[in-house]
Amino acid sequence: MWFDNALHKEKITHMFDGGLDICNAELTGFSFYGHSSVKFSFNIKGLPKKHPKKWDGCGYSAINLVLGFDGVRNFKCEGGRVFFSVIRK
Repeated sequence: MWFDNALHKEKITHMFDGGLDICNAELTGFSFYGHSSVKFSFNIKGLPKKHPKKWDGCGYSAINLVLGFDGVRNFKCEGGRVFFSVIRK
């Protein structure tokens, strides 16, 4: 899965029964910080079948996921828009 090398991946495994599918994730932004770090922010519409029980009845309809990467040496971005979907083929 995408989080195999993530720090604290046990939390993801426990909260979402082994994984969190990011198939239809929508990129909402990215930012550079520090010397060589970048963060990507995604919205994932809908909740996984297994999710924390405390979310039930709260009206949640999406998850915001932020992935951070350190030690980035090169990063190339082309295009003029954000808010596109990551669709697996």
